[in-house]
Order: sequence, then C-alpha cells, then structure tokens
Amino acid sequence: MKLIILFFFCFLLTLDGNLKATSYFPIPFSNQLSTAYGVVEGVYQGHRYKQESGEVVTIFTFGVEKYIGFKVNEILNRNEFSISSSGGVWNGVTYDIPGSPRFEKGEKVILLIVKGKKDFHLQNLSAGKYTLIREEGSWYLRSSVFPNHGKMGKIRYEDFENMAKKKFDMAFTSFKESPKYYTKNNYEYTALKNSNDKKDPIRGPASVDSDVLENKSSRFFWPFILCLVVGFYSIFVVRKYN
Repeated sequence: MKLIILFFFCFLLTLDGNLKATSYFPIPFSNQLSTAYGVVEGVYQGHRYKQESGEVVTIFTFGVEKYIGFKVNEILNRNEFSISSSGGVWNGVTYDIPGSPRFEKGEKVILLIVKGKKDFHLQNLSAGKYTLIREEGSWYLRSSVFPNHGKMGKIRYEDFENMAKKKFDMAFTSFKESPKYYTKNNYEYTALKNSNDKKDPIRGPASVDSDVLENKSSRFFWPFILCLVVGFYSIFVVRKYN
C-alpha cells in the first residue's frame, strides 16, 4: 500500500512538472509560415507590463523595417509595432509563463504573427521568433527554440523571403523605401510614395506655371490694345486735317 501511495505521489510530481513545462516539436518553417497571419522584420525596442481582465501581460515593442501579410491600416507607425504575451511583472510579483519569448535590446528579429481579438501575438510563443544573424557575408534566420537543429536552426534569408511572398501572394512593404512621413494623432505615419507624389493632386506644377504666364500676359494685353487704338486714331486725325 505504501508503495502505491509513493508511486502515486511521484506521478503527481511528474505531472506537475510537465504542466509547467512547454514542449516544442520541430516543425518545418514553411508549415509555421502557412498558419501565420503576417510576418514582421524589425528591431526590438523594449517592453512594458499591463493588466487587463485580471491577467498580467507583457507588451513587446518593435521598430519595423518591413512586413508582409498585414492590411494597410494595421501597421502605420514604423516605430511602435506591438505584440502581447501572457505573463510579466505586476506589483512586484512575477507571473512567469513557460515558453514566453525573450528579447535583447536592439535585437534584429523576424516575427511570425497571429491576430487575436484585440492585438497581435507571436505564433506559438517563442517558436514564432527568429533572430537575424549574419555569417560569412550572408543573412540567416536562427530559430529561438531550435538554434542547433540541422534543418530548422538556420534558414537562408532569401529562402525566407521567397516562401513568404509565395504564401501571402504579395511583396514585402518596406519602410526604408518610404522616407516621407506625416504626423497624425501624435503618431508618426509613413506616406507611401508613388511616381507622381511630388505633384499636387489638385493642381500640378505645370498648371501653376501656365496660370502665372496667363496672369503676366493679361497685364500687357489691354495696354497694348490701348496703344494700338491711340495710334490708329492719331493717324486718322493727321490724315483728316492734312
């Protein structure tokens, strides 16, 4: 009987340890990408904590360099793209969630994103984070969960781009190619440029120039006519009295 109780106690300890742990199984990057809502390439800036509906969450903030899969109005501020993750610190108490992502200040990352009801999250916690590394003159994505895996540990950047474009059937949107900004509601937004962005949509430079010429010509037209009238009248009067 004592052996049975001891065995049952050990089983509970094992079960509790398994519940607290997060297990990951190697999944090909293409499979992960197929269920992602979008992908962000950016630089980690910092985090903050908040409490909502009685749950403590961590808000991670990134500066965005480019993205794919998102709607036009979902990433407007290049300096503040945020994702949320359960857990964090609140009133001096740490709420640790196994599998939660970890970031370093200034870290260049590729994020596989899923969309929640209110905000964005990493796909499968840390499994959705890849760090950008440069080796021998080339860029690679390194898995944060399986960094030493033979096939998943390191992915060529070019392969990642091709898979993402194929999955979302679109090109990446890059903030580097859109250096023009305007301010709205205390946020900095990018104004995507096109080939005619230097022209006023209502009145282009050509129409402005033609109006200026028209104004200049109108100033000389009537004095010129008046001179002609006076000239012809003078000739008429001279001939009449001669």
